[in-house]
Amino acid sequence: MTRERIRQRRVQSLIRAIGWVAGIAVAAVIVLIALGPKPLPTVTIPTEQPRPYAGQGKTLGKSDAPVVFEEYSDFQ
Repeated sequence: MTRERIRQRRVQSLIRAIGWVAGIAVAAVIVLIALGPKPLPTVTIPTEQPRPYAGQGKTLGKSDAPVVFEEYSDFQ
């Protein structure tokens, strides 16, 4: 082999090595971006809805309901 041929092979080997390193670096960046932190979902706080039967004494529900519960308690 001539000196020129040896020099060409070294240059090709160096270019090939630089290509491999660049390819691995690009792949690593892609993996890091893919595995990076995901954006948090936005939290929506629901507006407070008024209760349909609030403030009507001790009753809850419609007065003409088909079922009526009556509870008697003695807390002594």
